Amino acid sequence: MKTHLLLCLFALLLIEQLSGQAITNNFEEVTGDNIYYELNSENWNDGETFGLFPNAGSEMLMSANGNENITFEAIGIEKTLGGVIGLTNYRVSFYVSSYLNMNPITIEDFTTLIIGGHNGTISWDSTPSPELNCEWVKWSGNYVASILDVGEPFIFKAIFNLDSLHSIAIDGPIDILTKPNISVDINEKTQDSLLQIYPNPVTETAMIAISNLIYNPKVILFNAYGAQAKVINPTTNTFLLDTKNLPSGIYFLTIFSAQKLIVTKQICIN
Repeated sequence: MKTHLLLCLFALLLIEQLSGQAITNNFEEVTGDNIYYELNSENWNDGETFGLFPNAGSEMLMSANGNENITFEAIGIEKTLGGVIGLTNYRVSFYVSSYLNMNPITIEDFTTLIIGGHNGTISWDSTPSPELNCEWVKWSGNYVASILDVGEPFIFKAIFNLDSLHSIAIDGPIDILTKPNISVDINEKTQDSLLQIYPNPVTETAMIAISNLIYNPKVILFNAYGAQAKVINPTTNTFLLDTKNLPSGIYFLTIFSAQKLIVTKQICIN
C-alpha cells in the first residue's frame, strides 16, 4: 500500500514537473547553438543602422531582399533554446518585424516554423503582419510534444522564402508555456503485466521487460526528486538497464507511449 501511494504521489509530481515548466529566451546570437540555412552570423544586428531596435535583449536576426523580381529561397536558422521537452502540450510564441519600409513576410512564406522538437506537431493560430515599419508583432501557436522528443532541448527552427523587396526580423522573448495533457493510469496489476524489473534492488544492471502491447516506448529513469537520470529509447522489449554510474537511492522507471505516461515502477539502486 505504501509503495502504491508513493507511486501515485510521484506520478502527480511528474505531471507537475512536466506541466509547470516555462522558458523565456531573448534569442541572442550567443544563446544556444545556431545552424544557418543560407543566412549566417552576419544577419545578427543591433538594428541601429536600420532604425529597428531589438524587441528583447541586445540583438535580433535580420534579413532583407532588395533585389527586384528575385526570391531568396529556403533561408533561415535552427537554434537550440535549452530546457527539457516533456510529454505535454505547449503554448509557444516569438516576435517578428520588418524594416527599411519593405513588405513583411507572412506565415505562408515559411516552409518550416518550429518552437519545440523535431518530431512533434505545431500549429500557428496567431500570426499578424506588422502594420507599421519597425513594429514588433507577436506570433503564437500550439506545440504538441512527441514521445521521441521527451528529454531533448527545445529548438527554434525557421526556414522561409524571402520575396523581393521584403524584410524580416526575428526576436524574443521566446515563450514556452506548458499546457498539461497527460493521461496517467497507475495500477498495480497493470504495472505487473506491462513492466517487469529483475533484480530489484539493483546493484549494477537490471533486466527490464516491457509488454509488447506498448508501442514504441520511451523509458525515463527519474530520481527521487523528479530529475531525469537516464533516457532510453529501447529497440527491443527486453533490455539491460546500466546503473553503475548512478548514486544509490530510490528511482522511478517510467514508460511513455502514444503521448501518455503508461506505468511507473520504483527501483532501489544499491
